[in-house]
Order: sequence, then structure tokens, then C-alpha cells
Amino acid sequence: MTERDMTQYISPKNYSYSEFPEVTDVPEGMKTLKVSLTPSYPHVELNIPYAVKNGLTLHLHIITPAEAENSPHRYPLIMWVQGSAFHKQQLGNHMAHMIHVASQGFVVAMVEYRWAPESPFPAQIKDLKTATRFMLRHASEYHVDANRYLAWGDSSGGHTVSTAVVTANLQEFND
Repeated sequence: MTERDMTQYISPKNYSYSEFPEVTDVPEGMKTLKVSLTPSYPHVELNIPYAVKNGLTLHLHIITPAEAENSPHRYPLIMWVQGSAFHKQQLGNHMAHMIHVASQGFVVAMVEYRWAPESPFPAQIKDLKTATRFMLRHASEYHVDANRYLAWGDSSGGHTVSTAVVTANLQEFND
């Protein structure tokens, strides 16, 4: 900085929100809008590890309703399984849809599973069941009503969900 620049320099102040000075000079005709700063959109947590299998860390994207953060209320859980022809999923493909679902009062867990051909059937079913157990074990952390949950998927994700349901009590489809 030049000496001239230094004469116009104002050092930063460390204000808290409540101490920050109110603006007093406003342009003529300016209107102040009153907007709620309370979040009205769901909270998204990306890449939450839920298991390590065959050296691969598996993740969830967890979406909770906006009002969940400061509420004792618990929400139904949806385990969403993305279709991918049993290959590596692109979990973000349905992010906008699942955010909308969460805004309707659901917690959504988007499940990453091991993919084929590296991990053949029934690895994907086992992973969905492991992810579901993870979410139920962490129900209070994610505002989940552990008595109300379902699994939902499209394409190979729908197949994974259906097979997980019909094999619920078969140990060879669990780990």
C-alpha cells in the first residue's frame, strides 16, 4: 500500500451479531424486506460413511427436514437406492427429488452399495440392510422415527429393495 492508501485504511472491527451497528443512512424510497432467516429447506449431509466392506468405504447422503434441527419431532425414514444397472451409482442424480421428499417431512438416506462385477449379488442387498441398521442405530442423531421406515428405489435400486424385503429373515442375505 502507498502512504496515501494508508490514510484511507480503516482497520477491521470484530463485532458480534448483536453489536454490529445498524445502518442509518438509506437511499430515499428504500424499503426493508422482512424475511425469515429460519432455514426452510432440508439439511443435506453428504458422504456419511456407514460401513467398510472389502476395503471399500460405503456412504450415505442424509437429508433431514429443515425443521428437524430444533425440534424433538422424529420423522419417517426413507432408504433410497439409486438405480445404476448394479454399477457404481451417481447418488446426486436424484438429489433434487429427494430434497423435495425430505421437505414433505421425511428423512431420506441415499444409499451407496458395492457395485458389480467387483461385488456380485447379493452384496447390494447386504449393503442396503447394513445401511438401514446404521440409520436405525443413529436414529436420534438424524431425527428418525425408528418405528417408521421404508426402502424405495428405481431400476436396479428397486430390485435391490424388493430382494432385501423378501430375504429379510434369511441369514445368507445379511452380514
